Amino acid sequence: MPPDDDLIPLEGLLAWRLSMAGHLLRRHTEQAIGPVGVPRPELGVLIRLLEEDGLPEAEIGRRQRCGPTTAAALLDRLEAGGLVRRGAPGGGPSRAWLTAAGREAAERGHALVHEVEDASFGVLSPADRRRLAELLGRVVDGLSAPVPPDA
Repeated sequence: MPPDDDLIPLEGLLAWRLSMAGHLLRRHTEQAIGPVGVPRPELGVLIRLLEEDGLPEAEIGRRQRCGPTTAAALLDRLEAGGLVRRGAPGGGPSRAWLTAAGREAAERGHALVHEVEDASFGVLSPADRRRLAELLGRVVDGLSAPVPPDA
């Protein structure tokens, strides 16, 4: 533990700031998307399918940075709600497609998420927003990399 005179204030730690920003963004996003009637994790899957319909389940999990069990559970709930349909054409990997109701929910949710993003990051110039997105993308990629086993 560093001596008291070397103690970095909590607000000075990037991890704390990023965690707090994530917490606040989640809260604002969940409030904004409430009228859509789809929880945030499931809405993320719907938006992925809006971007590219018919994705394999494994790819949905990879893009959402969750395991295959979690991805399957999210898709199970969406399928039960009539928002996606699943199948394995030609005996290939299981894929998911938006239903009409799922497309409507995804489009509505996507618009609301953009409103939250614009309100949240409106204090930044477009160039600063692009740079922040680039930097955070690198951090997320680094955190998503497999952790090597202890030697």
